[in-house]
Amino acid sequence: MKIFILLLALSTHAFANNVTPFIEGLKADILLLRTTRAQELHHHIRIKAFGLLGQVMSPDAVATYNGNLNLINLDKTLLNGSSIRDAREIRGPMFATYKNSTIFHELGHAELDVFVEEKETSVDEALMSFYESTLKPFYKKNFPGFNPHTVFHEHFSYYRSDLIDFLYNEVDKVFMSNGFNKMKNSCFLTAQLKKKLQDGTTLDEFTGFFGDSEVTYQKEVKPQYVFVKGKDIDLFKAPNHETILKETYRLFWNYHMNFYGQANHQKELVARLRATSVARTLEACRKKLWQDFQNSK
Repeated sequence: MKIFILLLALSTHAFANNVTPFIEGLKADILLLRTTRAQELHHHIRIKAFGLLGQVMSPDAVATYNGNLNLINLDKTLLNGSSIRDAREIRGPMFATYKNSTIFHELGHAELDVFVEEKETSVDEALMSFYESTLKPFYKKNFPGFNPHTVFHEHFSYYRSDLIDFLYNEVDKVFMSNGFNKMKNSCFLTAQLKKKLQDGTTLDEFTGFFGDSEVTYQKEVKPQYVFVKGKDIDLFKAPNHETILKETYRLFWNYHMNFYGQANHQKELVARLRATSVARTLEACRKKLWQDFQNSK
């Protein structure tokens, strides 16, 4: 009985890995709606710091995934025990977000292994069926020196890192156009804001986030290059790639929409920003700018 309890404890400890702090921080940063899929990974994968060999073999690596072991290795500074740190801690006050997109990339490999390839849901089944019927022969025909399954994994995961980079950039664009300095948590007058003041905008109209473009984000995330086993693959060089990649990126987008709920366009992103603490900071700051302008007349 003691041996059984010990084995049970060791087994439980082995899979007591948590991506929740990381993914919840990412959700707050880029305004996702859902994170349960990533959180469910802790039942299936292990998370560990790079060992000595890993540090020697990949001294600059942020994170790697081993599909045979369902193991994610990370730089030890990115971990808090067996949990990945909050994405906001990882990017830090200088908003160096590349580590977050890399970690999300590696989690993508795990999601493919654990959920998509097992056809866990209808969304997973649709993606896997498309791979088997269309992408696999596309990869085999156009990139014969590469394992199509490996290419699929990297294609999906590079899409994820591009998606995260894109959403971070879109949040930045909204901040800049609204005259908000995220590093100083303060605001400033842009040319557009000055014109609003000169045109006699009311205080209520002046204090919130602006941004009403409904141009869809879906078509903006379309990686051209995939790095596989030390070599770059240019997907756009494949003959007649447009139709296949268009459908691929539609399915990749829908997968993340279903499980993460990213914003569809700027107007939706701004609506979500209006419900954050940043909006309250902006409101107080804009109120002062508006009052200062009125006093200067």
